[in-house]
Amino acid sequence: MIKKIILTGFGTVGREFCRLIIQAKTSLEKKYKLQFQVVGIVGRHGLLYDERGLDLEKLLSYGRGSEALGTYARQHHLQLYEDNLVDGTVNADIL
Repeated sequence: MIKKIILTGFGTVGREFCRLIIQAKTSLEKKYKLQFQVVGIVGRHGLLYDERGLDLEKLLSYGRGSEALGTYARQHHLQLYEDNLVDGTVNADIL
């Protein structure tokens, strides 16, 4: 089962949660048949969203906070959604 997630923030807690998802990926799949896929992160300047999932390792390499979200968006040709963050078309759980 794939569980899609949108995180609120990419500071200390959000970044550490992403690291934990990466580290626990194999054991979660084997033991619980569960995969977490971060499809979005809400930052100060908007929502970074990609329904295919974000590349967490690359995102972590860009630093922290809204600056990292902006860099990721530019590098991956995505936009930061500034309004209507969740309008019914986003299929994910929000943390």
